[in-house]
Amino acid sequence: MVEAYRAHGLFRRWPIEYVTTHGDGTRAERLAFAFRALRRFGELLARERRVAVHLHTAARGNFWRDLPYMLATIAAGRPLIVQLHGSGFERFYDACDTAARAVIRF
Repeated sequence: MVEAYRAHGLFRRWPIEYVTTHGDGTRAERLAFAFRALRRFGELLARERRVAVHLHTAARGNFWRDLPYMLATIAAGRPLIVQLHGSGFERFYDACDTAARAVIRF
């Protein structure tokens, strides 16, 4: 999807900062990647006052991994667009406990 955005000039026309939040590697490498991405994201939220966040996520682990970005965006008072990918989100939600469902609804 990101390559399609690039190919069609979206990043040339708009001041978009794309932050990759996860990658391949060992568990330790993926964790380090995630911390670097969260730090970069926090820096951008602190620096940029006129910003909206468009976050792509999916069910299960993807959702929980992306939750800190959603919460940071909301805490910073910035607009948040959440784009859910893939099927199975309803089953994911139904399998969650009451507290997790409340977080998802929020």
